[in-house]
Amino acid sequence: PNVDASREPKAMEDSKTHRGLAKRQVGKEAATVGGVTTAAVSAASAAQALSGSTSATVENVQNIGISIEQFIFIGLLIGVPLAVYGLWKMYMGGRIAREGRLEGTQLKV
Repeated sequence: PNVDASREPKAMEDSKTHRGLAKRQVGKEAATVGGVTTAAVSAASAAQALSGSTSATVENVQNIGISIEQFIFIGLLIGVPLAVYGLWKMYMGGRIAREGRLEGTQLKV
């Protein structure tokens, strides 16, 4: 709403709106990776709990030096904080983009 048509357009890279939108996109990707990781280890946990032969499941994973329970714990330890961080970054990116649109005085190229 404050755009001055007489001013020369500025590059998107210098725009606060563009920086906010880029941050929101990165946050969306981080939240997706965190959500998929959390869902995968939750599915592994459910499969292990429902499996009749848990020793076979543990035996397969034991080849890399960790048990299935440790794998699930590590996955949750990575996935949940990554999803929360991604959601926070999405929120902050949207907020920065909104502020950039309100404060903007130049057209973007």
